[in-house]
Amino acid sequence: MDVQTILNETLDATQVGINICDPQDRLIYCNPACAQLFNLPVEGVLGRSWYDVMRHCYYGDGTLAIDTDDIEGWLETARQKRQFNRYRTFEMDTRDGRWFLCSEYRHPSGCLVFQATENTRQKRLELQLVETKRQLEELVSHDDLTGLHNRRFFLEELHRTLTQQDGLPGDSSLLMIDLDFFKSINDNFGHASGDQVLKEFSYLLPDLLRPYDQAARIGGEEFAVFLPDTQAQEGHRIAERIRKTVGEHRWSGFEADFRLTLSIGGISCKPGSVAPDELLARADKALYQAKSEGRDRVIWEGYP
Repeated sequence: MDVQTILNETLDATQVGINICDPQDRLIYCNPACAQLFNLPVEGVLGRSWYDVMRHCYYGDGTLAIDTDDIEGWLETARQKRQFNRYRTFEMDTRDGRWFLCSEYRHPSGCLVFQATENTRQKRLELQLVETKRQLEELVSHDDLTGLHNRRFFLEELHRTLTQQDGLPGDSSLLMIDLDFFKSINDNFGHASGDQVLKEFSYLLPDLLRPYDQAARIGGEEFAVFLPDTQAQEGHRIAERIRKTVGEHRWSGFEADFRLTLSIGGISCKPGSVAPDELLARADKALYQAKSEGRDRVIWEGYP
């Protein structure tokens, strides 16, 4: 048996998908493993334009998964990559959930040699690691009970935002929020009811904020909200909206006449005008004043 015969039989038997396109992107070679990716017989691939085969995969029942709403735009992007890269590697997946590590090599003759090796197991492990990393980051940055950011993450983000070199486009505001007489809820209704109030408040709060505002549970019944690019008047308005909405809310598992009030301390600052620790201390001081003056109110430092 000659070497060419051995080579041909090996290419036909291998699970590595291989095809070769001529300089005009017509398929002049395709082994069975590669033809299976197109869900076509080998003779149904040879002589066809690579672009027509990709259209078959997209519109027909090809095995390859082509995730796009614009197949012609996708093909044009692929054409440029195939034309201008002498060698490149990439991943692709199939409709049945398999993954392949692929390479394309532009031969000096102008022909393009493609090969695809299945790496499904490795890809699934990689995706599992990514998901595990995401879950760990979620645990580190979020409060278990409420799902809001926790104190550590909030303070790190506050420091990062206020000290970043580019600064902020305008004033920023900070709210410190305390649930009034929360201890009495635990004492009179039990800690499970207290936890339910904390969770329900945490569901309410984001709906009263803008998408780019940052809310966190600082500890116990104390929460913080950072309002980027927000002057005192707007920050005060947001704080009042939070206070009034919570005050009118009917709480799950409680009698209709049960009401919860909030004490809120707020402060605004210009970019770079105050250190993050000082900003927190002054907002906390305004919160203490709100509680000292009878609770259920907003006290804003430097704002009437």
